This record gives sequence, structure tokens and C-alpha cells, in this order.
Amino acid sequence: MTPRGRDELSRASWLLTGGRAMALAATFFIPMVLARVFSAEAFGTYKQIFLVYYTLFLVAPFGMAESLFYFLPSASGRAGAFVANATGSLALAGAAAGCGLLAAAGPTARLVGNPGLETHVPLLALLVALSIASAPLEIVLIARGRNLAAALAYGLSDIARAVGLVLPALIWHSLDALLLGAVVYAGLRLGATLAIYVREFGATLRPGRAAFVAQLAYVAPFGAAVIVDTLQANLHMFVVAHRVDPATYAVYAVGCLQLPLVDLIAGPAGNVMMVRMREGLEAVDREAVLSCWRDTMTRIAAFVVPLTVGLLVLAPSLIEVLFTARYRASVPIFVVWTTSLAFAVFQTDGVLRVLGQTRLIFGLSVLKLVIVAVSIGPLLGAIGLPGAALSALTATLVAKLAALHVIRRRLSLSLPDLLPWRDLARTTAIAVAAAVPVMLARELLPPSPAVGLVAGALAFAAVWLALQVGLRPRVERPCAESPEF
Repeated sequence: MTPRGRDELSRASWLLTGGRAMALAATFFIPMVLARVFSAEAFGTYKQIFLVYYTLFLVAPFGMAESLFYFLPSASGRAGAFVANATGSLALAGAAAGCGLLAAAGPTARLVGNPGLETHVPLLALLVALSIASAPLEIVLIARGRNLAAALAYGLSDIARAVGLVLPALIWHSLDALLLGAVVYAGLRLGATLAIYVREFGATLRPGRAAFVAQLAYVAPFGAAVIVDTLQANLHMFVVAHRVDPATYAVYAVGCLQLPLVDLIAGPAGNVMMVRMREGLEAVDREAVLSCWRDTMTRIAAFVVPLTVGLLVLAPSLIEVLFTARYRASVPIFVVWTTSLAFAVFQTDGVLRVLGQTRLIFGLSVLKLVIVAVSIGPLLGAIGLPGAALSALTATLVAKLAALHVIRRRLSLSLPDLLPWRDLARTTAIAVAAAVPVMLARELLPPSPAVGLVAGALAFAAVWLALQVGLRPRVERPCAESPEF
């Protein structure tokens, strides 16, 4: 890749990261607002509704939207056919998922252990159908090189979605009102998506048989992997939902809080790593490949490890500030769940893709599904709700270790050469050392959770920064073009 090409790739990455950041900022606080608007039982039902929604949203498309990343960049005159095929297929998949949900309203409610969910299924089915049909919008824009438009689509879509969810809930304090607002948003997005497609492709926006056959051949194995990965990622949530009442499920869902900052940083860094490693493999430059792999881990760890340790030490105040004292019981679950953030340091899936080990990625998803299925019952019985989170954490740990073993063998590495052990140990030691004063001074902080959270966060950041500057780390940067944190 030429220097100009690298600059363009870096600009595109940062532009899309900015769009995703805007989107995440718009949606991150939705649950915090709704936790205050609804009772614990209603909030738990809301979380169950969207557990079903996101599961169908990821499974039903069967990878057809993602196929456009593969076909559009080199599609030339057939781009409109690929988009029309994907849009038509997704519209049918969304309609089928919605109809299936309507037909299985009772079993779905029993699956999540909440008979009251059945009354919300009609609006949920409509939301699923409309959302799936418009899913490829950002993918189409990225694949066509419209990076600014894609960034705006990410940000503006999620701002509109946040308004559609929160505003009706604030006015009417009703789950059906919230769902109706989401349906209106999904309908507007679908209309905007179709208008953009017509403007982008014009008369070429029509289905093509040859293009459709090629897409089907591509998505078959990929779609199967998506289904298994989605099931293993959500299985612990469904098991808990089935076994407890909605209010208790709300406690568990709050404990499994998704923190988008990690994906926002690790995702682009991992993407750049894959590009650089692929270049190194094509140039038969083994040292460049290894340096980029280790350097990426070092860079991600510099952000993720302190964040993880800080969240762990501030967990009680953080949960109470974000979700009120009603959800204090979520803290032990949050501690277990947050520990898994550290696994983002090891971008093993990216390396396996570079090495062409896509079947192994699928196999690891199956392995994680089996581990959760086997371990969640005993762990729930032994330690309660944190056991379900520990089951998911264990599955991820085993899969990461297996992936690292394969990477070590494929790259013919000794164990000392596999990871940047010294950098990781140093980063971890500094983060833990910064947490110690906060833990010791916790009893001296004011009883207010908000004041305690701010004071604790500032103390942690100050000690961490002082240690970073005082120890003057020497960090090699062979992956010079990767994003800086």
C-alpha cells in the first residue's frame, strides 16, 4: 500500500470512528433514562423485548447485509443488482421474522419467562421487519467510498433512534409508546435508505440472478457463523430471563452493561492491524507481522486495562449513579462482566482472519456456545446471578486461549515471543497501583455516590498519570500508521 493509500485508510478509519462515537453517545444513556422512568419490572420487560429484537436482528439477515462489503467494492456495473438483491432478501427475512414472532408470541413470552411480554409482540414484530430491511445502509455507503455520509448515517440514525425511544417513554411512561416511537423511527430510516439507494444507483437498482447466486454462495457459511455467534453471545441472557422474574432480570441486565468505548477503540485498531499484517504476509516479512500484532496489543492495553481496573474499583458508585440505588444488586454481576473487557486486548479473531482460519473462528463460536450451555446451570445454582456472567466470561477465556495457541503454532512462535509480556505486565501493574489508593480511601469519600464516583475517578486518573509519566515507558511503534489513542 502506498503512503497516500495509508493516509486515506487512516482518514477513513477516523471518520467512521467519529460517526460511531456520535451514535454511541446518542444511545449509551437510553437505559439510564428508562431505568428511572419505568419500574424495575417494566424496565426488565423492556430489556427482554430488546433481547429478542437484537437476536432476531442479527440472526434473520443471515449475513446478506455484510456480503455487500465483499461484492460492492469491485461490483462495477452490477452494484445496483447486489444492493437490490440484499435489500429484497432482507425485506423478506424481516417480514418472515416478524410473522414468525407473531405466530410464536406465546412461546417467546414463555422463553423469557414473562407472560406480559406477549402483549408487546405485534409492535415488536413490526419493528423487527422494518429494521432488518434498512440494515445495509451504512455498509453500502462505506463500500461505495461515501465515508462521510456513512459517518453521518451512523450518528444521525442513532440520535433519531434515541429520540424515538426516550421521548414517548418520558411523555406516556408506557412500553407500547416506546415501541411505537421505535417503529416510527424504523419506518423513517427505511424510507431514507430507499431514497439514498435510488439516488446512488438509479435505474441499475434492480435484482440480478447471477449476482444473487454469487451472494448466496458467499453468505451460506458466514450466515451460519453469525447465527452460532449470536446464540452463544445471548444464551446467558435468555437463560437468566427464563429463570427469574422481569425485575430480577433487570438487575442482571444492568450488571451486563455494555461499554461502547472499548469497541470504539479496539475495533478500528484491530482493522488497521489486519491490513498491516496482510501486507507483511504478502511481503513475506515475518518480523513486520509479529511487530504489528504485538504493537497493536500494547496500544489497546494502554487504554483497555486502566479502564477495566478503574471500572472495577468504582463499580458500586458507578452503578448507583447510572441506574440509581435500586440496582445495587447489579454490582457483583458488573464486576464479573467488566473483567471480560480485558480480552479486547487480544485481537485473535483479526489474526485468524488474516491467516485464513475462518472455519476455526466458527468452531470457536461453537465451543463458546457449548461451554455456556454446560456451565451456566451449575454456576447459577452455586453463586447466583454472577454465575451466569461467569459462564460467559469462562467461554470467552477458553476461546481466546485456544486462538492464541493456534496463532502461536501457525506463526511458529515460542511462548515468550507470542505476546508483549513486559508491556502488558507494566500496563497492568500501573493500573492496579493506581487503584490501591482509591480502594484505601473509599471509606473517607463522601456518602454521595456521584461525589464518590467523581472523586474516585479523579484520584485514579491522577495516580495513573503520575506513574505513567514517572516511569517513562519506552514503546516501540513498528505499526506507525495505526490509530493513536
